Amino acid sequence: MTRTEILDIIKESIVEETPLEDSSVITEHTTANQVPGWDSLAHVRIMLNIEMETDIEVPIEMTYKTKNIGELVTLFEAA
Repeated sequence: MTRTEILDIIKESIVEETPLEDSSVITEHTTANQVPGWDSLAHVRIMLNIEMETDIEVPIEMTYKTKNIGELVTLFEAA
């Protein structure tokens, strides 16, 4: 799976689990704090969506250490 494909899945998951309606505003530099409604529950749901769509499992603890979407993409790429 390419970096772009993972990024697109992450964007879709964020839009599904938060009030954000436009995934085009999400970049690799976007942080969870910049996305309305991205709280701890939304984070878990976003990660589960990503895992289901990519068939890549990443320990949830590792996802909390990422600083932005780009680092999250890298984490899923490396898994």
